[in-house]
Amino acid sequence: MSDLKGRAIGGEFIKYFKGIFAGTTTDVEYNCAQLFQERISLEDSEAPVCHPSHDEIKRVLFAMNNHKALGPSGMSAFRFKHYWSHLDKTSVMRF
Repeated sequence: MSDLKGRAIGGEFIKYFKGIFAGTTTDVEYNCAQLFQERISLEDSEAPVCHPSHDEIKRVLFAMNNHKALGPSGMSAFRFKHYWSHLDKTSVMRF
């Protein structure tokens, strides 16, 4: 490619992107949605904000070391494990 042709292409490139990023024209709508693929389903994207189930809480609690405190109260995992059968589902979900 000749140097003259390379400069012309480069000049067009710069002119085009200056128009997009530095221009004051707002009549052009840029839609880039077709450039991105959906990576995860809607169901999967909502999962991190869902509350854990009773069974999930129990599974995580019983996998913990007995001497670990679950929060600032200082109560150890052992205490919750010991009294698990006395807790109803509603009280567990409040934690």
